[in-house]
Amino acid sequence: MAKQETRRIKVSALLDADLLHKEVARVTGISISTVEHVVAAKRAGKGTKRKAGSGTTCQVSTKAFLENLLTMIIDNPKVSLCQHARELEVSLDMI
Repeated sequence: MAKQETRRIKVSALLDADLLHKEVARVTGISISTVEHVVAAKRAGKGTKRKAGSGTTCQVSTKAFLENLLTMIIDNPKVSLCQHARELEVSLDMI
């Protein structure tokens, strides 16, 4: 189960216990707007699961990306990781 879904389940349970949105946010350490998103989803009957296809695909985990990165580093060992990230059009955090 994803961390986000676990958090939404906790929020849903606290809301079912009739806690105020402000209290749910304080107890869980999340923003009131996130609590309100869970409330809206519950009212719409959507539950706590994410929509299919929501979020992004992790480009770093793809085999092709990793092979390309390794080739770039081997071919240009003196080039910084920051420059490689720019060439691959990804953030440095992704490398």
